[in-house]
Amino acid sequence: MPEVPDSLAVPRSLGGLLNHMHDEAEASPIAEASLGGLMERTSEMTEDINERAEIATEVAEAEQSDASEELTESDPLVESEEQ
Repeated sequence: MPEVPDSLAVPRSLGGLLNHMHDEAEASPIAEASLGGLMERTSEMTEDINERAEIATEVAEAEQSDASEELTESDPLVESEEQ
């Protein structure tokens, strides 16, 4: 039967992660600027999606009205064939 390996020992150090944490604190204004840019791009993308949805709806309605007009035009032909 397979055996589970022994658990690893707890590391004595985190490998100098405290130095990196101070660097992140200094970089926070840059992070805020990039977050602002992300929010702007998100709002622009949302506007584009809404515009595309409106256009797609208009196209679908136009196609549906064209199809219903074609059916209406073909109805008199069916009646004349029946007579």
